[in-house]
Amino acid sequence: MKEAHSDSSLIRAIKDKISTDLQQRYTDEDTLQFLLESCLLDPRFKTLPYLDESRRNDVVSSLKMKCSLFDTKLAVVKQEPTQDSEVGANTPPGPPLPSLPSTSTTQNQEINNNDEPPSKKCALEKLFCDVFVTKVEPPKSAYEKFSCEMESYRSENAINLQSDPLKWWKEHNFQYPLLAKMAKYYLGIPATSVPSERVFSAAGEIVSAQRACLREIMLISSFS
Repeated sequence: MKEAHSDSSLIRAIKDKISTDLQQRYTDEDTLQFLLESCLLDPRFKTLPYLDESRRNDVVSSLKMKCSLFDTKLAVVKQEPTQDSEVGANTPPGPPLPSLPSTSTTQNQEINNNDEPPSKKCALEKLFCDVFVTKVEPPKSAYEKFSCEMESYRSENAINLQSDPLKWWKEHNFQYPLLAKMAKYYLGIPATSVPSERVFSAAGEIVSAQRACLREIMLISSFS
């Protein structure tokens, strides 16, 4: 809404009026923060070009923290004791384990094993030697996963204004699972109350004192 040198006096007056009206409407900091996070999750406006770099980073950091908390709430499930744990708790302790061999005996066995030729690979080892995983990376936290998804998401180009953001998230749900959950939570909120007001207005015109005997199927077909 910044004024350009090529704008006419009428265009400048319209921009000034719109800007003044918007500043009066969005004075609450929480509401403004929510709207900025919603714009970040919208693939059409995710670049946030109207903010400076520091403000843009604050929005990203705030959304990261909310996503980690949001994912933690979804991961909390009620854990009930299993049958195996109950059986193990009621089972009396078994006999003590045998003692380990001494260090000298183990060293002698290792020396004797070194003299033997190397054993041949079994068929299972030959078959899966290339895909066998010997090291597993430690699991990442929700904050780290979200950070990786956010970096990849922001590196992509923004989609055009005619595209549907919810449809875009549906297509990229497997690529950004955490971000997709947050996008559905934010972008699924109606921007205005106009659709609901239209339903009540239409219902007031259809259901009246003179048409109080209409059946439900007739009402449903009127709104569809």
